Amino acid sequence: MREADDVASGVVGLDGDDAREVAAESLASLGRSPLVVQALMDPKRSPPALTVEDAREVYVKEKLGGGVGPEHRGTMVRYERIMRLAAEAGLPASTPLTSLTREHARKVRDHMLSRERNGGRGEKVLPSSVKKELGMLRTMISYGATELGLLNFADPFKRLPIEGLSAATGARVAA
Repeated sequence: MREADDVASGVVGLDGDDAREVAAESLASLGRSPLVVQALMDPKRSPPALTVEDAREVYVKEKLGGGVGPEHRGTMVRYERIMRLAAEAGLPASTPLTSLTREHARKVRDHMLSRERNGGRGEKVLPSSVKKELGMLRTMISYGATELGLLNFADPFKRLPIEGLSAATGARVAA
């Protein structure tokens, strides 16, 4: 809303609804900021719920410098794979953060555990690999929720047990 107000106030020669409409049409034609366009066109409308994709975008922007540069290439590839696996398990990027449940977390975990290793000739992926991937997903979601202002966010991936981890490794994942 603040950004929409700033954009509308920058329109010269018009004010009020006319300035908001011109600014919205301009942004929409450039394919930019759909939320700002929405706020310009209907300032009284409630903003949409913050999603897993919003958390990913904040994390990539803040922690990975926008994901550009060769030093972030591997991490970005891993996050793309993790997001794809989560979507396959029933957790699409459009899922509101406030709607995440422990059931979502279990489905993602189980889906990750059920897949084959790359070139594994029928071997399942290692639980330690799933632990790492779930840790990356948990970190991204938790960081994004915090940065997006979701107070009292209960991360459903926190302390999620992973079958097949040794007792020592499992203790670390639960910490």
